[in-house]
Amino acid sequence: MTWFILSLLFAAEPSALSKALVGTWTSQDKDAKIDMYPCGQFFCGRIVWLKEPKTDENNPNLKLRSRPVLQLEILTHLRFDRPDHWEDGSIYDPKTGNTYHCAATLRSNAKLELRGFVGMPLFGRTAVWTR
Repeated sequence: MTWFILSLLFAAEPSALSKALVGTWTSQDKDAKIDMYPCGQFFCGRIVWLKEPKTDENNPNLKLRSRPVLQLEILTHLRFDRPDHWEDGSIYDPKTGNTYHCAATLRSNAKLELRGFVGMPLFGRTAVWTR
């Protein structure tokens, strides 16, 4: 019984291979830094630096428009799929107030491609973040 419970705990913890995207990344426009970290069996990202601090003024929820963008979790539920690739996540763009499906591909230790899309990855755009 104890072995079964321990195996479930370790299965929920991301592997060392899947953690390659963990760390701080600079956005493509160089106006934000995002800290990527494990959150349960998935990966998430939070804005930890902004060139110009602002509020979430474009959020479709009127009650959230006054919250600060700094420390906002913008990337959630990104799942490790295979080496250098994560998928099934969501990414929130505070510039537009839109949330998209998201996949990520690590092109090198210093370059991460994030694909935000609606429906299928074919219908989206790619941003490149750097360490």
